[in-house]
Amino acid sequence: MDFSQVWQSDSASEDFLKLFNGAAETASGVSVTFNTALRHSTVYACNRVLSESIASLPLVLYKEEKDGTRIKAKEHPLYKLLNSNPNSEQTTMQWRENMITNLNLRGNHFTQIIRNGAGQVSQLWSLDTTRMTAKRLQSTGEIVFIYDYSADGSSKQVAFKFNEVLNIAGLSLDGISGISPIGYERESIGLSIAMEEFGNKYFKNGATSSGAFSIEGELSTEAYDRMKKDFETSYSGMKNAHKPMILEGGAKFNPITLNNKDSQFLEARRYQKEDIAMIFRVPLHMLNDLTKANYNSLEQL
Repeated sequence: MDFSQVWQSDSASEDFLKLFNGAAETASGVSVTFNTALRHSTVYACNRVLSESIASLPLVLYKEEKDGTRIKAKEHPLYKLLNSNPNSEQTTMQWRENMITNLNLRGNHFTQIIRNGAGQVSQLWSLDTTRMTAKRLQSTGEIVFIYDYSADGSSKQVAFKFNEVLNIAGLSLDGISGISPIGYERESIGLSIAMEEFGNKYFKNGATSSGAFSIEGELSTEAYDRMKKDFETSYSGMKNAHKPMILEGGAKFNPITLNNKDSQFLEARRYQKEDIAMIFRVPLHMLNDLTKANYNSLEQL
């Protein structure tokens, strides 16, 4: 279906599919997008557990006989597509991994349905969720999916009929467009990313004996600059941790840095890990977190 025909026939179509696509800054000051969220270890691990587990399950098409028994419908055109290769570039496991990843991060997955001259499904191609929107035509009430190719350097937009796209929506408010877990839970994920960045900067810039220098009298500009440079070069960062500090001219060093345990940093990071795992409903032991696990509980889980 040509997009211009759909647009001209109903220029006042209503958007039903609004995806969380851009960077959204959280209260923690971190901008959360699909990519930044997926770079977080807990989000990445949760997505791997769900997508790889579901993709590895058998996907077999069966035919029911007259006596009620079931046999594999190997002669059906859909059998190979679902069980082996949905298209010429992907295996069924890759296709389903992509599907679950889109559902986990964006709340929707779209697959283009290609049919042959006889009307049979011949290929299934995953579509980029971020380029798709849905519109309902006021004239007919039909839902069409608008796919934007502008990211490929083209201004072309194509409209697919409802039966030309396999639309799998996650948790939805209207039954058509799924809500993005990353978009709705970006505050929790943003806080966890901010804590991770804080930890990285702490170890990058912190020295074991971090604190304040106490020196009697006033240093010359040259002596101040040399002392500052020597400290940053010789004692700052993980590579210089635990090195003995050499002071001169009666200088005294007074440590003032709080450690991570005192600031409950590790405990807070663990809570954020549990919070993100709760969003995806993934048990902590499947993320290699066995802190509260025992053999009896793991067996039951």
